[in-house]
Amino acid sequence: MKTTILLFAWCIGISFDLLATRWYISVTGAGAHTGTSWANACNATQLQLLINSGDLGDSVWVAAGVYKPTLSLNLNLSFTLRSDLKMFGGFPQPTLNLSNPTWANRNPKVYATVFSGDLENNDHNLDGNFRNQTTDSIVGDNSFHLFTGNIVNANCVIDGCIIVGAYGATYGGGFYNYYYSSPTIRNCYIVGNEAQYGGGAYNYDHSSPNFVNCVFRGNRAGSGAALYNHYTANPVLSATQILGNVATLQGGGAYNNYAYPVFNNCVFAENEAIQGGAIYNHYSAIILTSSVVYNNMAQVGGGVFNNASSMTFNSVTLSKNMAVISGGAIKNNGVSNPKIRNSIVWDNIAPACKNIDNGSNNPLIYNSILEAPYTGMCINCQGINGNVNPQFTQANDANGNDNQWFTNDDGLRLKPCSQGINTGASQYLPVNIVIDIRGKNRIRHQVLDLGAYENGNFEGEGYLTTLNDANTQLSACEECTDANGWTHYYDTIGKKMVLSLFKNGYNIGHIGDGIFNVKSYTSPNYGANAGTLIHAPYAQNLDWYVMNRWWNVSPNPQLPVGSTGVKVRTYFTNQDTTDINGSLSGNNININQLRFYKINGASASLDPDGDGYSNDAHAGVEAAATYCADGYWEYVYSSYSSTNTWCKGNFNGVKYAEYEVARFSGGGGGGAPNGGGAFPITLLSFDGNTTEKGNAFHWTTLQEISGGHFVIERSHNGRDFGEIGDISAIGNSLDRYSYQFLDEKPFWGKNYYRLRLTDFEGYTEYSNMVELDFGEFSFTAYPNPAKNKVYIEGNFPERCELKVFDMRGTEIRSTALNAQVTTEINVEDLAPDLYYFQLRDKEGAVLTVKRVVVEN
Repeated sequence: MKTTILLFAWCIGISFDLLATRWYISVTGAGAHTGTSWANACNATQLQLLINSGDLGDSVWVAAGVYKPTLSLNLNLSFTLRSDLKMFGGFPQPTLNLSNPTWANRNPKVYATVFSGDLENNDHNLDGNFRNQTTDSIVGDNSFHLFTGNIVNANCVIDGCIIVGAYGATYGGGFYNYYYSSPTIRNCYIVGNEAQYGGGAYNYDHSSPNFVNCVFRGNRAGSGAALYNHYTANPVLSATQILGNVATLQGGGAYNNYAYPVFNNCVFAENEAIQGGAIYNHYSAIILTSSVVYNNMAQVGGGVFNNASSMTFNSVTLSKNMAVISGGAIKNNGVSNPKIRNSIVWDNIAPACKNIDNGSNNPLIYNSILEAPYTGMCINCQGINGNVNPQFTQANDANGNDNQWFTNDDGLRLKPCSQGINTGASQYLPVNIVIDIRGKNRIRHQVLDLGAYENGNFEGEGYLTTLNDANTQLSACEECTDANGWTHYYDTIGKKMVLSLFKNGYNIGHIGDGIFNVKSYTSPNYGANAGTLIHAPYAQNLDWYVMNRWWNVSPNPQLPVGSTGVKVRTYFTNQDTTDINGSLSGNNININQLRFYKINGASASLDPDGDGYSNDAHAGVEAAATYCADGYWEYVYSSYSSTNTWCKGNFNGVKYAEYEVARFSGGGGGGAPNGGGAFPITLLSFDGNTTEKGNAFHWTTLQEISGGHFVIERSHNGRDFGEIGDISAIGNSLDRYSYQFLDEKPFWGKNYYRLRLTDFEGYTEYSNMVELDFGEFSFTAYPNPAKNKVYIEGNFPERCELKVFDMRGTEIRSTALNAQVTTEINVEDLAPDLYYFQLRDKEGAVLTVKRVVVEN
């Protein structure tokens, strides 16, 4: 009975020194309203009193619904933050079917826990869930602030809530942190709030809140519509979106005044101001890393305005920002010399200095892409002083078809041909940042991509393969043009190459225009060691065996009559030549004796060989206007490509035949029974497996004539290969012969291997590519959150090291690890905060990272 009275008294505002526990809140409350369970939850009125009174030792679970600081019209009242207060929203309201919601039932995106300043209950809820509110929704008088904090430590946590509708304050609508106040705000929407300074949040005098995975949207202020950081305020924002906020003066996203904020993996998009559409800095030092500044607008400094401020851009993408006067991306005023590293500044808009308006300043620019013209030098940059198209996948749709930032269809990712891929310098990336803006691993073997996005395994690695299954069709869904003018067409889902074209200045269409397409096909015979027999008028009227693959291009428009031609690279594999040789009854064909062709003429659409059957290997290849009288165009091998000859090549491990066409339809390759001598070495197989001693390989040849040798090549990304071994061929043998090789020092993680076969005349062939994982590293860090100790267990390489960094990248701990032993890390002396536990190999390369919350 005594306990019940104490709990009830505390719930209505009387402070007692109670042991830490968990409290339950719902809109209407339940039972005795003591807060000890969902069955006895406090109600919305009691929540306001509960938060404002006493110290909370542990956590408060808040069910979905709308909660307000007061039921009166006292606009000064707000929820007062307390050290050690942990409040979690996103729980469903208890019902008969779910009377006792658990943590597993929590979903803040479905069950909206809303803290609202709408005291008169007349604001407009435009979307029904408050997440896209703007200040236009506010009607009448609303609370000045929703949360205020004074000397609040990082153990104060607000998680999974919506903060909306504060209005009329001088400082801080959603959050007002005014003195050494450093709460942790996670997974929250701060939307539709307004103040003179800091509509979403105002941080003052050593206040250093951590915002993690939050959204600031539709806030308004004179300065700092989303955030105003003032006088040694040092907030850290991670994985946070700052979208569509409006300042009538400076800093549509953030205003920093004598402040030192850090923004990691953040997006500033569609914010507006007179100066500094996204960010305005006044005598401040700001760090922006792995972030996007996109489509912001201002009179001056569409993206960023630096006034006597030093700012560091690490791996940042600034694009489509607009200034009415100057400085589309960045305006540097006063003594402002920012550092721009591993970044992309491209396609911003302004009448003067559309990208960077430096005035008399000299920013330090390294390893970046910057659209000309601009003043200053770009050191170690691609192109001419950094002026090279970055090739975004979809620059006009930066958050992709799903309209969600931080996902795999974001439009500011780089195409595989971009010169921004693997050209970044790892020394310019803060040690605590090992992921890109989507959460993908940032550094791979000490190289990284420019800008906010790391291509990783999606486009960058392993996509350069071609079809290797029977009866398959592949359509290109993406294209990119490399520095040499070749446009490559590929499938991003299957990571397959389709075709490459050197368009020679002709506009023949592009992927996505509704007509233009590039396709490749394989026949049902593929991989059966038998090509398809075609009685063709090309190949000197001989029965000809064609490859069990072919290609087709549907141009938009067609090449004009009399054009000088377009070069084509069609990709093929060892299996293609094996299939042809398997059809020739022992007459092995030298690859140089292959013929390639382009189908022409009206009959080619359904009956490409004219034999009266429409189900041949090339049935369905579209015809083009005739430019060769017999309906086909044949190419013979040469050291160069032309309208009559083809040359061979290798693009990142895939063979191609290159030749020129004057009109488009489709084509393929093949050979005649009298095709000539075989390549001196016939490779039957190339395979590998992982062992304790390294990666082991074995390959088998069918015959070897007059020598030659094998070069074993290795790559960490499937594209850039280097030699790691050289083995001489046996020389002369008509029998099977096997070889072995051991890579004793493979890369940790993924390795890609291939053989380069070189004959006695110097001709080379490549094997298939083998992918092996050596040491799939992983580790666990527990407990998380932690108070005194963190224990590390896992599978990691020899001489591995664990480093611990705080949110600002300062190294806190460093210790060697042994995969066979659980390692104990002492954290009881660390301040409550989020820390990065970083695993590194013996060469210092970052392998993976865990985030650990320390609580005291």
